[in-house]
Amino acid sequence: MELKENYTIKDILIKLRTKEAYILLKSGKEYYGIIMTVGQHCVALEQKGDRSFLDAIILIEDISAVEVQVRDLTTS
Repeated sequence: MELKENYTIKDILIKLRTKEAYILLKSGKEYYGIIMTVGQHCVALEQKGDRSFLDAIILIEDISAVEVQVRDLTTS
């Protein structure tokens, strides 16, 4: 993923739509899932793992970091 210096968290979320990511909130809470929809103020996350039957709606202003796999971890 190419990152430009003027990107906002919202710009990054839009680029990562349909990708799996960890979303870390300013409160310290962490969510993991597929970024489904990015709105003006919120992002919808289809959760994975133990909570795969739930979706999360997260305020973009509450997000402190987004973690996503960008490198292939397989060795040649």
